[in-house]
Amino acid sequence: MLRLYKDAANVCTLIGLIAGFAALLSLVAHNLPLALTFILTGAVADVFDGPLARAASNRPDVAPAFGKELDTLADVCHSVLSPALWVVISLGLTPVSVLAGLVLTVAGVTRLAYFTSVTPAKTGHFIGVPVTWVPLVLAIVVNLLGTHTLPTVVGVLFALIMALAQTSRVLVPKFSGRKFTLFAVIAIGLLLLTALRTLAGNW
Repeated sequence: MLRLYKDAANVCTLIGLIAGFAALLSLVAHNLPLALTFILTGAVADVFDGPLARAASNRPDVAPAFGKELDTLADVCHSVLSPALWVVISLGLTPVSVLAGLVLTVAGVTRLAYFTSVTPAKTGHFIGVPVTWVPLVLAIVVNLLGTHTLPTVVGVLFALIMALAQTSRVLVPKFSGRKFTLFAVIAIGLLLLTALRTLAGNW
C-alpha cells in the first residue's frame, strides 16, 4: 500500500494533505498567519499533482485511482475545512462566523463529490470553481487588507461568493500551457508573500 507513494504525483498530494493537517494544528493554536501559509502550501501542491501525474510514465495500475481518492481527501483538508475554520476564527466564534464556515464547508464537499461523480459535457472544463481557488482568493483578500482579522461583512461575503462559485453550473476551463504557468506563478507568489509576511510578523 505505502509503495504507492513512490509515485511523484501521490507524494505531491500527500504533501498537500500534511500541509492541511499543519494548517488545522495552527488554527487550534490560533496562529492564523501560519495557518494561511500552510493552507496555501496545500493549494500549491494541488496545483502541481495533476501535471505530475500526466507527465509520469509507467505508473502502477492502481496509482491513478489511488491518487484520485487521495487528492479528494487532501482537498477536503487544505481547501475546504482549513479555510472554513480560518474564516470562523478570524471573525470570532459567533453564530454568524460559524454559519459562514459551515456554508464554505458544505459547498466545498458538495463540489468535490460532484466533481468525482459527474463528467462535464464539455471536455477540458470544470463544473463550478475548483476548491483550490478558495485558499488563493482568501490569500488575496487577506494580503490586500493586510490583516488576518477580517471584518465580518468581508468574511461573510467571501464565504457566500466562494460557496456560490463552487456550486454553480458555470463551466470553468482547465488551465494549460501559458495559462497554467501564469496560474502556478500566482499561486506560488501568494504563498511566498504570505510566508514572508508571516515570518516578518508583518500583519
